[in-house]
Amino acid sequence: MFNIPDFNKMEMTFAEAEGILKIDGSILRGMEHINEHWERYCAGEAGDRYETDEEFFDVWSHEANAYNIVYTTMKPLFV
Repeated sequence: MFNIPDFNKMEMTFAEAEGILKIDGSILRGMEHINEHWERYCAGEAGDRYETDEEFFDVWSHEANAYNIVYTTMKPLFV
């Protein structure tokens, strides 16, 4: 899950989150995609694009919130 700053947090339904994340019909692929962007940012591989977490979430807020909704909803299935 992403620790999203309060300013970038948003409410959405699971269906909205699914629509935001799906890549070629796959929610998992969309989750992997946003996670890869986060990992590149954390590793310093995003260049000068984002200097702070807040700047990252300004660009990826919809996707990160959608990720958290899907993760939270699906997590009980894997416990």
